[in-house]
Amino acid sequence: NDAGGHEAGDTLIRRAGEVIDTACGPSDVAARLGGDEFALLLPYQDERVAKQMLGKLRQLTEVNNQFYPGARLSFSIGTATAYAGMPIDRALRRADTQMYQAKQAHYGRVPDA
Repeated sequence: NDAGGHEAGDTLIRRAGEVIDTACGPSDVAARLGGDEFALLLPYQDERVAKQMLGKLRQLTEVNNQFYPGARLSFSIGTATAYAGMPIDRALRRADTQMYQAKQAHYGRVPDA
């Protein structure tokens, strides 16, 4: 929205949703939290599966950007694993903190893990 106005921003949000939806597996849940923030839930999956999903997200983003060189899509991502008995809001806070650190360190960074 900052660079191209609301219509361009809305188009980027839709593209981001499509990339995320394509990267997700059949039991994964993707949701737009608001603005340009999304959350992904990979139920009953471990860090290895999350790492594979991030790799797929990175690849799909690169392919998507080849079709839209003037309006590149990027993601800054934080990850967290919730273990049995761990409140989900604690995991979300950890992921949120990592996402903001990724934005500050290198905008558009998709982590390896």
